[in-house]
Amino acid sequence: MKKNLLMVLILVPCLLSAQHRLTHADSLAMFKNKHKELRQRYALDSVAISKVLPQRPHNLVNDYTHTLSDRDKRSLENKLDALDAAKMAQLAIVIVPSVGKYDAMEYGFGLAQTWGIGQKRKNNGVLILVAINDHKAAILTGLGLENFITDAVCDKIIQNSLFPHFKNGDFFGGLDEGTYQLITLIKAHR
Repeated sequence: MKKNLLMVLILVPCLLSAQHRLTHADSLAMFKNKHKELRQRYALDSVAISKVLPQRPHNLVNDYTHTLSDRDKRSLENKLDALDAAKMAQLAIVIVPSVGKYDAMEYGFGLAQTWGIGQKRKNNGVLILVAINDHKAAILTGLGLENFITDAVCDKIIQNSLFPHFKNGDFFGGLDEGTYQLITLIKAHR
């Protein structure tokens, strides 16, 4: 079903362009407007979500389930601090027991908005959200990185890096590999 929907989403702008002789810029504007609508929907929901979110911490690695050892947290934190210090992007990891009644993307968007992940005016934040008890994960990117860290790339990282490790109980291994891939992409495009 998802493949069919994706094909429809890809084909519709192409068909519209052919029928109405829309320029590439017009098609791009239509896509951006749809993207803006989705962001506004999540932003409205983030008001309700902000009431159940943890307070903004001072660290980039936040494990509210005590799944990671102190050593694992330090290792990830050092990697993320180095990226942040280089002013290329800000990557944060949040591990929660559950996202409750919310979708992982919805919860993550509320978290990213409330906490202000990313550097001001660059919109270059990346959030890796893991909901342990729900068996869910999401990677959310700021608009400044979406040209090369697309939703498809995020899904691939979740499916091929995070989940295989998580299924074996190796949460650090999955997060370490996933952050490595994201940082490699960011460095290649900055």
